[in-house]
Amino acid sequence: MVERMTKEEALVQRAIRAARVAKQNLIDADIDQLPFDNEEEEVKVKKPKVEKVTTKIENNDGTHSGYGLAGNQ
Repeated sequence: MVERMTKEEALVQRAIRAARVAKQNLIDADIDQLPFDNEEEEVKVKKPKVEKVTTKIENNDGTHSGYGLAGNQ
């Protein structure tokens, strides 16, 4: 009976099969390692400037005093 597999399992199975074929091709070509192609450019990443937060919390002594003051009434 055939087992059902998920899309992820099928993707993994195809990747394993492709890796085995690539390994066999390297063995047949008598190559010890994959060729290294470095055609990438180095890009410097700039960090964003950190803005200083100047939020001032005022104590409201109106009708709702005591809310959010962590017990300091």
